[in-house]
Amino acid sequence: WTVAGGHPPTVHVQGMQLARNIVEVILRWTDQQTRLAHAADHDELTGLPNRKPFFRALTGAVHGAILYCDLDDFKPVNDRFGHAAGDTILRQVAERLRGCVREQDLVARIGGDEFAVLCPWSSAMDADALAARIRDAITPPFTIGDTSVAVSISVGIAHTTTGLDEQSVADADRLLREAKAHRQASR
Repeated sequence: WTVAGGHPPTVHVQGMQLARNIVEVILRWTDQQTRLAHAADHDELTGLPNRKPFFRALTGAVHGAILYCDLDDFKPVNDRFGHAAGDTILRQVAERLRGCVREQDLVARIGGDEFAVLCPWSSAMDADALAARIRDAITPPFTIGDTSVAVSISVGIAHTTTGLDEQSVADADRLLREAKAHRQASR
């Protein structure tokens, strides 16, 4: 392109600059597409998968269990300490839930203070044991600044030996509501 010790032709410099600019645009576009795809499938606050990948995973799921989880007494936390404190607790709950499950299980934030766990190939006994681990993991107080805040969690478990589907989700949700009602009645 150049004679030894000479300057590159002007066209070469312009062509390389143009190629560099095009590559930078492509890399920025690719990064943006990757971030958008991640944002579409994940809860921004907790980093957990959201409803979309949960239901997508459910479509191909075999037998197993779905655990629907809802924090108890969470609204008073938001009311007393503010939504930033509530967000901190939700992030900590997400971490504790991740620590309870097997590698093949999927923990998702369904909305608000509701979470779901998809447990393919688990037995009813495995699902019950996981629910107990989840309750135990949520029991220790959460730290918000200098304050400890206690919340509990209710869990509805739907287990099937034939195949997980949207009816399994509805069953888990119904059983969650029953567990919450029973818990409130026993106070």
